[in-house]
Amino acid sequence: CLLEKKRTKYAAAIAEWGEKRTHNLLETQQLYGKLLHASLVISPGRAYLTNLEAMLASCHDRPFLPHTPPRDAPGDLEWWAHRLSQPSTPRPIPEPRPLVDYEAYSDASSGVGIAITVGPRWRAWRLVPGWKSQGRDIQWAEAVGFELLVLYLLTISSEGEHIKVYGDNRGVVEGWWKRSSANKPTNQVFRRILQLSESRDRVVHT
Repeated sequence: CLLEKKRTKYAAAIAEWGEKRTHNLLETQQLYGKLLHASLVISPGRAYLTNLEAMLASCHDRPFLPHTPPRDAPGDLEWWAHRLSQPSTPRPIPEPRPLVDYEAYSDASSGVGIAITVGPRWRAWRLVPGWKSQGRDIQWAEAVGFELLVLYLLTISSEGEHIKVYGDNRGVVEGWWKRSSANKPTNQVFRRILQLSESRDRVVHT
């Protein structure tokens, strides 16, 4: 868990960051490193580091030049400040665990819609016209299929279970391994799934 001393230190680093409008590579690395460390305990936080990661990439070629953070970065840091203001819930050190396989699959087709199957059961939804907008693409649709699958699995699984799910989109399947996506709409879906799985004490493996 994060001791109160650590939580206070990291929260102070966020407050100090917010006092400046621009930051160089070293300053970005220092804050990112603290929050990446905290995400080992606050696991949903991994999906709230993508804007800092984008800033690290933009600062790489000119490390001493101050850069303006991405537009959504303040909102991410506000989320972090809120979580760090709360007592840290202990998280078990990861160890080998059996994965429960419900034969759960999700898939999406840009021309048709989204479907999930769990054993012999299935459900499908049609994508409405105009869904491809505001950065949404087939990866987002696949991520929503993943989310719908998790929503159902939460109703039939038990607390503490590690659940195996299947998908065929690399951006979603492998993105979930690190609990974040550079694709903003997909990352928003990941955030919802992380919040759900944390609140219901489940761990989802793709």
